[in-house]
Amino acid sequence: MVKLDRRKNIKEISQHPQQRPMIKMTGPIFNQKKKTVPLLNIVTCSNVISPKRRENMGSLLGLISTLYRWRMNLSRRTGWGIKVNNNTANLKPPMNFYNLSASANSGEEINFEKYRGKKLLLVNLASRCGFTPQYAELEQLHQQNNDLVILGFPSNNFGSQEPGSDEEIATFCKLNYGVTFQLFKKGDVKGPHQQSVYQWLTDKSKNGWNMKEPQWNFYKYLISETGNLLQVFSSAVSPLDIPLAAGQPR
Repeated sequence: MVKLDRRKNIKEISQHPQQRPMIKMTGPIFNQKKKTVPLLNIVTCSNVISPKRRENMGSLLGLISTLYRWRMNLSRRTGWGIKVNNNTANLKPPMNFYNLSASANSGEEINFEKYRGKKLLLVNLASRCGFTPQYAELEQLHQQNNDLVILGFPSNNFGSQEPGSDEEIATFCKLNYGVTFQLFKKGDVKGPHQQSVYQWLTDKSKNGWNMKEPQWNFYKYLISETGNLLQVFSSAVSPLDIPLAAGQPR
């Protein structure tokens, strides 16, 4: 087994793509066929639910966080699930990234021209996923890097783990993780109804080199200050392990 220092650059970790035996996890978090506690409904109706149901919700989120820490520690030690695709040839996008736009969670249409000169991290999100604690890590990254912008795209494409409305998603993120980075309206990040931003991210005729669609929730796409797609990170890569130029604290 290759033992890796968690402080080492994630690029070095990605050079040890060991094949790990699949660990079967069961229970309401990992078994998609079983019904899960309706987290979004509990949170958004917090003014009328019983203290017992609030306690149950907190316990479930605590369990998710515990399992998440175990999962990420294992990935850091072994490389399990860590995948990084790099634009090593520094290929330029045939289609201008800044011509894109998307609808914010609030309904406002945002033109990506406003992000010119900023490094961006685009992430597909879900509220009932084993990687959901990455909301907190994304918020930490957002707060600590003045020149990095986090763009979150809720999606129900994987395991039906984001069934809530845009209003419910925003409330969940705010109450449980204090999210202040930009959230967009829920939409598809793969398949025939894929939203335009993810069409750009996953089509090399538009971005210049990458054809990799998200394989699960919390895939991450890093965009340079000039609109080039730099890297693609799998769910198992913590946002805090992504190598970034040091930003100035907010």
